[in-house]
Amino acid sequence: MTVAISNLSATWTDSANTYNAISMNVSNSGASGDSKLLDLKVNGVSQMSVSANGMINVSTIKADIYIGIPAGDLSIINSNTVNVAYTLRSNTITANTSIIGYTTITQEFTAGEILADGNLCYYNSDGKMWKADALANTTSKGLLGMCTEAISADATGTFTMFGNYTATGLTTGSVYYVSETGGAITVTPPTTSAAVVRVVGYATSTTNLFIFPSGAWVEIA
Repeated sequence: MTVAISNLSATWTDSANTYNAISMNVSNSGASGDSKLLDLKVNGVSQMSVSANGMINVSTIKADIYIGIPAGDLSIINSNTVNVAYTLRSNTITANTSIIGYTTITQEFTAGEILADGNLCYYNSDGKMWKADALANTTSKGLLGMCTEAISADATGTFTMFGNYTATGLTTGSVYYVSETGGAITVTPPTTSAAVVRVVGYATSTTNLFIFPSGAWVEIA
């Protein structure tokens, strides 16, 4: 087999730009399909190779990867951490995720009424967040979120949609439900006729509620 290397340079140019990168042209004669034409090693250990049939074999990838969205919006670093910031319609969702952890999602919404930190809210058809109430099934069956700050009516604020929410007076290990009191949560499932029983989240300590609204609910007969 004969391997020829030509045009080795520290830059390469396309139709519009010149880049600071190594450019190398490797050609072969008589190489079998799986023969290595190029083998890059670090301290004698192969890190990347290119075979005659065009296959590229990489032992480890460590990189920031940006996929079809503005740089920095999605990056994968050292193959073990994912940082995500992206936009859903007019509202921004931010998330911090690790493979061995979980995600906390917060989202900006407009308040339909005066809201306080700790009010459980639902997303109404007017595009605003209102206090959820288990006695009104239309306010407890849809998208739920926990208000995280004082918000005036028609003002924008932050809601925890999933994950950790800091609270007080919780009972560790308890399941929390939509309450029959508007905007509140309770450890006691509603019992009133026509009320909706729906899980909101779980207390992992006396000060932390893991928001995880159930996708299923029961309406009391």
